[in-house]
Amino acid sequence: MKKQKKNICILSKDLVAGGAEKQALMLAKTLNEYHNIYVIVFKNIIHHRNLRYIEENNIPIKVLNGSLFFNLFALFKALKAYHTDVLISYLFKGNVLCGVIGFLAGVKVRIGGVRNAFLKPHKEIFERVMHNHFNTYTIFNNLSGAALYSRRKFNKEKIVVIPNCIISPALIERKDDKIVEILTVGRFVPQKDYLTALKSISLVVKKGINNIHYTIIGWGELKDTIRSWIVELQLEQYVSIVINPTNILDYYKRATIYLSTSLFEGISNTIMEAMSYSLPCVVTDVGDNSRLVKNELNGFILKMKDADGIADALQTLILNFDMRDAYGRNSYQIISQEYSVERFTNEYLKIIDNA
Repeated sequence: MKKQKKNICILSKDLVAGGAEKQALMLAKTLNEYHNIYVIVFKNIIHHRNLRYIEENNIPIKVLNGSLFFNLFALFKALKAYHTDVLISYLFKGNVLCGVIGFLAGVKVRIGGVRNAFLKPHKEIFERVMHNHFNTYTIFNNLSGAALYSRRKFNKEKIVVIPNCIISPALIERKDDKIVEILTVGRFVPQKDYLTALKSISLVVKKGINNIHYTIIGWGELKDTIRSWIVELQLEQYVSIVINPTNILDYYKRATIYLSTSLFEGISNTIMEAMSYSLPCVVTDVGDNSRLVKNELNGFILKMKDADGIADALQTLILNFDMRDAYGRNSYQIISQEYSVERFTNEYLKIIDNA
């Protein structure tokens, strides 16, 4: 007998150009083949790439655009009107809304989401309350966070780990170009520790390796600070900052090495994207990075703030095309096999269909 379709709402505070927001839309697209899906956005902030994705994939969406109290009531009414069976949320504010408003609206299955291996103390308290008393499950996209918070009085029985997925393009064959292009994509926030990244680039240059260029793509509060660091380290001719380009995938295609110096992560969408574009990766050992990047197989894993070690790893890859090529192919194989859309979809369907 064919299973009856369920009415599923995916709730997001907004749809800025972040990894969680992208995963929310990918989930909406893939689940729409099996159930009745709609997306509710609590604030009318939608990045142009996400808007294009919504339009291209005909994802039903409702944008709430009023005051806080108006939006809370509108969310309640929408959940009732759509006879919502399952409510899935992403990130802190969404989890609170999912637990409280979802409960009040009579939604049977309420699924929160934690996308980082580190939560600020006040957020941890609220997440624990939502997880233990309001939400049916919490999906962690990383094993490190799930393990940590299961030891911090989060109900273990309600924790589910489903890693992010990625759609891989065709394997990219790279040439041994004269200029080695190093790339980082991420918000300009303290978490990403761009100062260590720039110090590492400076150390590489000081070793007499001048055939490099480092591109930082993103947006955020530290934009001017990062520019000042570039000047202080005399890296103007080696480093470029690009703010929210429309052709971000072209930068992955042109890149030679991917660099991430984060202080904490869940599972990194940008590292996954880099791997899908056949890039060797130099990353810090935070979150689930070591599950993505296998040391000396598809890149290097270094300690946080280890500018010297990161510089040495970059130098090794810069000077060895065959290693870069092999590591890039290994990145592609790992991401294609272990983080496919099919696996991602099936894990969510298990929860939804058995709820």
